[in-house]
Amino acid sequence: MLGIALLLALSSSTAYFIYGKGWDILGILPTQKRTLYFFLGFLLVAILCLLTILFESVLCSIKWKINQPVNFSLLKKAVSYYFIAAFTEELVFRGFLLYMLVKTIKTENAKIISAVCFGLYHWFSYEMFGAGIIPMTYVFIITGLAGYIWAGAFVKSGTIWLALAMHFSWNLIQSLFKGKGPYGSIVYHQISRTELSDLNNLFLSLFTGIFPSVIMYLGLHLYFSAQKEPQTA
Repeated sequence: MLGIALLLALSSSTAYFIYGKGWDILGILPTQKRTLYFFLGFLLVAILCLLTILFESVLCSIKWKINQPVNFSLLKKAVSYYFIAAFTEELVFRGFLLYMLVKTIKTENAKIISAVCFGLYHWFSYEMFGAGIIPMTYVFIITGLAGYIWAGAFVKSGTIWLALAMHFSWNLIQSLFKGKGPYGSIVYHQISRTELSDLNNLFLSLFTGIFPSVIMYLGLHLYFSAQKEPQTA
């Protein structure tokens, strides 16, 4: 929480001293529209995440078993953890950094630079150094692509809440089924899985890594295009 407070203070100071604007340049102050963005973004990505898990389960004949009993105390901590983590990253990559870039260069270039920084950041957060060029390239592409989509969400909506909801939703839903440590496989765990060939594994990795971002992009494009259409009597 201290990190979030510091980032908010940094953005507020920048808004006032450099751009002469109020502190809410990132669209953080909750409003009815921003709340709607949050719930729509969370719902869209939750559905996408569940669909990719379902696809993988069918392709790999995965059998899941619910944890008995479900640790609701741990689940509550996971919600808090992933929300704070997503909020912090959004403030950095789709908030302060992207806002500064948009004010300096073309919006499209700003989105690309923000996405590249987000992809490179995950080499550190995922501890990818030494993992090999192929895994590092894969992580860079899928996280950078997601970062580009979420940068577009921030630019189109004018608020950090839409990108935050999508980011938070993906991490949280994934943790219900996958992951290691205290915040992984919180509700379900695998009891069996059929191993795939290298080619099928490659297809699965590319599909689950890229498909959600493609659908997020299309969903955002259709939604905001519809908002611009003139209202008919």
